[in-house]
Amino acid sequence: MAKDTLKGLNVAILVTDGFEQVELTEPRKALDEAGATTKIVSPKPDRVRAWNFTDWSVELPVDLALDQAKPEDFDVLLLPGGVINPDKLRMLPNAVAFAKSFFDDGKPVAAICHGPWTLIEADVLEGVRAVALSCYSKFRVRICRPVKLTDEDRERLIQYMIQRLGHQYDLKNVLDLARYLLPIPVPVRLRRRLMAFGSGDPSRAICSTLIAQAFGAVRYPILPVISRRIEGDGGGTDQERELWRIRHHSLYVPRDFDMSPFFEVVKPRIARPFDYQDAPWSEGGTVVMGDSATIHDVPPKKKARGPGT
Repeated sequence: MAKDTLKGLNVAILVTDGFEQVELTEPRKALDEAGATTKIVSPKPDRVRAWNFTDWSVELPVDLALDQAKPEDFDVLLLPGGVINPDKLRMLPNAVAFAKSFFDDGKPVAAICHGPWTLIEADVLEGVRAVALSCYSKFRVRICRPVKLTDEDRERLIQYMIQRLGHQYDLKNVLDLARYLLPIPVPVRLRRRLMAFGSGDPSRAICSTLIAQAFGAVRYPILPVISRRIEGDGGGTDQERELWRIRHHSLYVPRDFDMSPFFEVVKPRIARPFDYQDAPWSEGGTVVMGDSATIHDVPPKKKARGPGT
């Protein structure tokens, strides 16, 4: 990069312990050589430790503590990767807010490898927020993966979600959703209509409607409304044409993404070789009622007594 081409540009490098060393040092070197002013911003007050491929590595001095950093003092945000680093940052509200301000102001954000590795969800108390993958480590999860989504549309979908960080939870839509899911004496097709539109406030959402909005923005189908039209070609031969329409986002419930033929359902793989005959079953024939922690042990059968015992 030519020298001084970035003179006057202030770059914030947001990291914590566990960033991939080369993903900070090499970009920073190139930026410094081009005349930019770079500063390591971190929730760690003094020094931050790098990860070098397979093990811990050097410590670098922190130029500015995160709680003292002001986004308006910087022109660009650099997010190095690594697995540990971004997972820790996503759990810190002030780190998420710092990064979000760059998107809000339309400033460039350079994210390397796992740097943008962020999940966004709608929370009833905090609204739409970014959370760490580790928050789901104890949940039974599955992944609904859109089939053949292009790289370009995937990026558009991610940006759509990022722009909605901070939106509030739509409690009216939640109540409508509950009415839809509960067995009330109304036909299912009409129950779905009851939950349409939610509060009507575009700054409010629930998880399923937010995801449906994002996919609708790139015209990716979930469960489209399909109709058929008979068209004539002027020669006496009629042809049937299939037409798809996007269903309004407020009409979606979580299971729709499982049912959609356009999403591949991926279950986490078993991390080690599995043999059900060698599974660590509890003694006594344990039977669990539902998903509760209460268990009922079936006592083992008593051995029949022989003569004289």
